[in-house]
Amino acid sequence: QASGIDAVIVNGTLLRQGGKDMLGANDQLPGLLLRNGHAAVGSQRAAAE
Repeated sequence: QASGIDAVIVNGTLLRQGGKDMLGANDQLPGLLLRNGHAAVGSQRAAAE
């Protein structure tokens, strides 16, 4: 029987497991923001702010 998604991993960083956040609210997220299939200009700066 299916039980849903156990974990969310992005670029090797565990973001969620067992329905709980693994990173703090102010921690930087891995990867880039995608818009229309392309990395958005300035997405690294926006994530850092």
